[in-house]
Amino acid sequence: MATAPAAPAQPLNPQPQTTGKSPGLNSFIAYSFPGNVPQYATSYAGAGAGWGKTVTTALVGASGYYRRLRVKFTATGGVNGTTTVAVGPDAPFNAVSQVLLRDAASNVNIINLPGWETFKLLPLISGSHGLWKYADPEEAPFYQAPSVGTAGTGDFQFLGELPLEFGPEALGVISADNTSVQPALNMTFASDAAVYTTAPGTVPALNAQVDADFWWNPSDPSMLPNGLGSSRQWGLNVGTPGVSNGSSQLVSFPKPGGGQIESLTFVCRDSTGARTDTAWPSRVQLAVDNTTYLNIDLDELIQDAYIKFQFPSNSDPMYNGSSGVDVAGARPVGVLPISFRDSEFQVDTGLAQSGLTDISTTPGTSIQLGGTGWRNVDANANTPYTITLVAGLIVPAGTLVATQG
Repeated sequence: MATAPAAPAQPLNPQPQTTGKSPGLNSFIAYSFPGNVPQYATSYAGAGAGWGKTVTTALVGASGYYRRLRVKFTATGGVNGTTTVAVGPDAPFNAVSQVLLRDAASNVNIINLPGWETFKLLPLISGSHGLWKYADPEEAPFYQAPSVGTAGTGDFQFLGELPLEFGPEALGVISADNTSVQPALNMTFASDAAVYTTAPGTVPALNAQVDADFWWNPSDPSMLPNGLGSSRQWGLNVGTPGVSNGSSQLVSFPKPGGGQIESLTFVCRDSTGARTDTAWPSRVQLAVDNTTYLNIDLDELIQDAYIKFQFPSNSDPMYNGSSGVDVAGARPVGVLPISFRDSEFQVDTGLAQSGLTDISTTPGTSIQLGGTGWRNVDANANTPYTITLVAGLIVPAGTLVATQG
């Protein structure tokens, strides 16, 4: 017959003790910790305050490495008056006309983009903070679309981000603990006319709050972020020539400047500056250095984008009858994202992305977009069309740690 074991002579009472992670893990993030530090907030007050201003406030250092900057925009205090308030299709993200983020030595433009491309498009395609549906700032709980209509005040709010980290083991981060040498962020606020096609009687005040996410300096000082000094750079390239209806025009883009291409996102705008899907050819051809990488049916290309970015199904404006109107979480109108951030998983895996399928380039690399007959499927479209390119360009420093997938 089994018997219960005898009770210990003294009760067990484990005591707290100081412990550290095992040495030799060979991982920067294992010895670090994610943190956040406030940077600054603007304080424009009164009717229409802030619009048209350029913000160049210096960033505040942190004991570690910047991962991303986060910007909270608010437009408050608008009063309707007797107007029916209306906004343009890029609102509210075009409340900023230009964003320029330089590295700590101020000699590399990490981001040099207009506001809509920075704060709406980059979160969707960068994989740097949030994935898939919830990468869209319009899906954030803080987001409030501009107040429009007969009772509209024009007020709005949204969260934006400026991505730095783009790969495993803190790849792409920037040192933050040298207070005398910091990255530089310049933001130029647009005029209120850029956002409101019909402004409220009293235009709200526009303000921004900037915070920084960072990795703390590791407890093992010998550990450094992966490829420290590497960067991912984003810029806007305007294609030439413009595109007319029914043409077979090959559109060329300025040389990206060398590095590895991880994504090429094309945006089509009509002659009024509005984004549109009406121009895309039924078959899209992408050539890099005169080599045709893609010759693909337009519908298949958009399906691939939905797989890679996990946009919600049946939500695309081009197919659900809402052409010309963005749908939160879906591919924005007029955008063709061609991403190499999928590898074997077939979906964008964010900071776990391997980079194995990036395209190698030289400073003289040429990029061209063509197709089988640029078209005008909307008889009311304003031509000619302008095609712009937002390229994600990886500029590595040394050998980078890669992951599978």
